[in-house]
Amino acid sequence: MLARLSKTQPISKALSTPIYTSVRTKTTTPYGRSHIRAMRSRKLPNPVVPHFPQLVYRSDGSSFTHWTTSPRSVITLTRDTSNNPLWSATARMMGGRTGVEEEEEAGTGRMGRFKRRFGKELDVDSWSDIHEEAKAEDDAPAKK
Repeated sequence: MLARLSKTQPISKALSTPIYTSVRTKTTTPYGRSHIRAMRSRKLPNPVVPHFPQLVYRSDGSSFTHWTTSPRSVITLTRDTSNNPLWSATARMMGGRTGVEEEEEAGTGRMGRFKRRFGKELDVDSWSDIHEEAKAEDDAPAKK
């Protein structure tokens, strides 16, 4: 059947009988289906509900239980937020002698490369001296 009858409301009280209009269920145009009503509404898939309790042992010895879709009842982590350097970078950099500080002291880090490239180590007084020298060089051509 190419057309389906659709019941619409009467336009006025004078027309007490409903008016039937035809609505296409199949397209006859090559331009798509934008003019055809949807036959059924789209439905989202059912959510995946976790059914299994899982006990998780972290690398520092602590543990917690959570619900998951995996049937494994126990999982032991070797790498987690307590021992991963990406998660504890501030502790690594703040506490004691560690990799970054040793690299800088040995001259193999970024600051070491900078010092080798540009020669000397600069402090606050050196920066002010360099600034004054640059200002004097700028003023010298103006006096001529």
